[in-house]
Amino acid sequence: MANDSVRTSHPLGDPLELAAVRAEGGVALDPILIVADSEQEALLLKVALRVAGVQTRLVFTTGHTETVDYFCRVTEYADPTLYPLPRIVLLYTQILAQSGVDLIKQINRTSKDLAIAVVAGSAAENHIENAYASGASCYLRKPEKPDDLVELLRNFRSFWLETKR
Repeated sequence: MANDSVRTSHPLGDPLELAAVRAEGGVALDPILIVADSEQEALLLKVALRVAGVQTRLVFTTGHTETVDYFCRVTEYADPTLYPLPRIVLLYTQILAQSGVDLIKQINRTSKDLAIAVVAGSAAENHIENAYASGASCYLRKPEKPDDLVELLRNFRSFWLETKR
């Protein structure tokens, strides 16, 4: 997904912002890693997160393999200065299939302190139970209307980025 319309000119966003953080002697802030079913879903989520006021850098992956590559620091994700471990993983999917459950387990083996939020279209009790049993931090029902998605993400921002530290 490296060469698509979801990413800006730099995988972490504005390269001037990244340079400014480093120039101040700081380390780039940990991004939110968005795992989406498709590039179109990732773009929708990126826009909704920005409208919801989420200013944290966003990094996107699509699918199990690319996400595992990110955590294992292989392929394009080998440089930890460009791709630091995220503070939160936001798994954005229509249905939390077995591959999503396996991905949550694999991420938890890599980083136990990481929050994993699942936003899924399914309200099936077994999907919710499987998400929590595999190590998800929260399970949110993906709304159908864009305005409702923005509101959900405002609440997500308020809790996960402003309250819970």
